[in-house]
Amino acid sequence: MARSPHVYALKPGESVEQGFHRLLDLLRRRAMALAKPSRKNPSERIHEGRLLIKRLRSFLWFARPVLPRPEFSRARLQLRKAARLMAAQRDAKATHSTLMEVANKSSRPAIPQAAIPPKNTVSSRKEGSALLGRAMTLVSKSIIRITRCLPSGKQWPLADKRLQRAYEKSQRSGQKALRTKEDADFHSWRKDAKNLLYQLEFVRGLGSPADLSLITEVNSLQSTLGSYHDCVVAEEFLHAQATKPRKHFQPLLQKRKKRLKKKAKELSRRIFSSKLASQEA
Repeated sequence: MARSPHVYALKPGESVEQGFHRLLDLLRRRAMALAKPSRKNPSERIHEGRLLIKRLRSFLWFARPVLPRPEFSRARLQLRKAARLMAAQRDAKATHSTLMEVANKSSRPAIPQAAIPPKNTVSSRKEGSALLGRAMTLVSKSIIRITRCLPSGKQWPLADKRLQRAYEKSQRSGQKALRTKEDADFHSWRKDAKNLLYQLEFVRGLGSPADLSLITEVNSLQSTLGSYHDCVVAEEFLHAQATKPRKHFQPLLQKRKKRLKKKAKELSRRIFSSKLASQEA
């Protein structure tokens, strides 16, 4: 699906506070829509719900300087609860897709596809809708509370300063992951790269061609790191299985992780090779 950075971007002449409130309401309305029963594919809708939570977390990070600390902590806790409701479905889909992909691309004989788990943990569309409904209800209530707790008249952070901080944080995470080569550090980098993507879309989604090119590059980075994490999730699944499936899949997953590390390193070099240009007046 093609990205539309402008959907969650500040509009020309719009203050940060105005834009933040407008986009919070957009997320709230989308969460309420996802909370309703639907005949659509529950797996796809759960995926959309998880992305909505990640974007909302990113918005919270942006607004942290003006949010009362107890409310910030409470909102994070509620979003974590909502995400956990859908975590099993996310991991099952990631494991299924990753193992199917490496099996289909492998030239090795007798890849045991029967060992690959199903991509859905929900047994019916009704069960999936109920699960998503509980999660999105938590999200909607959290957004309403955040909106009510945002202080009016308080000085909001400069958009470019928050963006710069996200940029530097992702850069440091990447340097650490590439140095240690630890899966946990790559996962942290993935989260920071996702946050950077959402900050870019918020602050510069209607920016110059150079801004949009950077958004595309950062999106590619976080997607690559997401694929790497899917390999880690698949490995964790295999550790609980019989020796034979591990024997077949482990070398394939290691090879895929190596390719993804190389790609992430090259994307990082392009993204962080120079300082982020400021647009503040």
